[in-house]
Amino acid sequence: MDLTISEDAPMPMQDAHDHETETFPERAIAEISDYLTGKKEIYKAICKQFEDVYGSLDMLEKRIEEDGVPPDDHTQWDDVIEWRNAVSNLDRLNYYNRILWRTQI
Repeated sequence: MDLTISEDAPMPMQDAHDHETETFPERAIAEISDYLTGKKEIYKAICKQFEDVYGSLDMLEKRIEEDGVPPDDHTQWDDVIEWRNAVSNLDRLNYYNRILWRTQI
């Protein structure tokens, strides 16, 4: 499921009140949560692929630090960058998910 939200979409008048106390419809929360969960699964799969090859991100980074990267093959360096990005995106999605559920408290 892909949610598209236009930044140009007009804000309904009833939503123009104090946003700190605003709650969202339960259906919207569920849809956004499903979207975040789907994105998290993608990044978890990326991390799992790298774990299967290298063991852990720390191990791969240590190997690169100790052995370097061959001048004609930057695969390991590219993998570190992609793996770090996946971990960073997972952290961000988890943060968004926590915020999402706090809006309903």
